[in-house]
Amino acid sequence: MTTINYVIYMQGKMIKAVNEDTGNIDYISTDAVKVINSVISSLKIRGIGGKIFIKEGNYHGTGQIKVAANIEICGTKETILNGIGINIIGDHVTLRNIEFVGDPTFAQIFIEANHIN
Repeated sequence: MTTINYVIYMQGKMIKAVNEDTGNIDYISTDAVKVINSVISSLKIRGIGGKIFIKEGNYHGTGQIKVAANIEICGTKETILNGIGINIIGDHVTLRNIEFVGDPTFAQIFIEANHIN
């Protein structure tokens, strides 16, 4: 996957997701998990997966990001998901340049896939 479908960034305390096809801000919240999961759901509905780029920042949220098959989530060396867990469900999922920090009770990674490399 090379085309970025959504760019997520922070503006003050608000986290926004820009649809790169339309240029519209499709999702806004103070909770990073809500924004990221909304973007993943949108890409999942299309049935082909997609690529999400998260700009640098210290993102906070509650709960887990639920990543479906064929989703790529990339960040920069300064992209931090603080206290956020991730649940990978499906094959062909890529996470790049994202740091997970915070309470290990919440910042956990679960993988449910047929093949793990």
